[in-house]
Amino acid sequence: MLLEVGIIAAGIPFGYILRKKEEHKRTIDKIASYTLYTLLFFLGLQIGSNDNVMGNLDKLGLKALIFGIVIVFACLFAGSYLEKRFKNF
Repeated sequence: MLLEVGIIAAGIPFGYILRKKEEHKRTIDKIASYTLYTLLFFLGLQIGSNDNVMGNLDKLGLKALIFGIVIVFACLFAGSYLEKRFKNF
């Protein structure tokens, strides 16, 4: 955990320096997006290779689907509410 916090802290000065350069922002956004897609792919790979999860998929499936749908709608509601609430900021 300390390593992750240190990496984030090391990135803050670079973000501060590059914040006004629009071309750097776009490049960093693309890199961050591709990195996130790669992490999600490997997460799916790890879940798919886990025999315990795959063996209980029939039991977990419906609960996970309902849980996921509830979370998505809660996030959409919260985002909409916060956008309206703090629109002037």
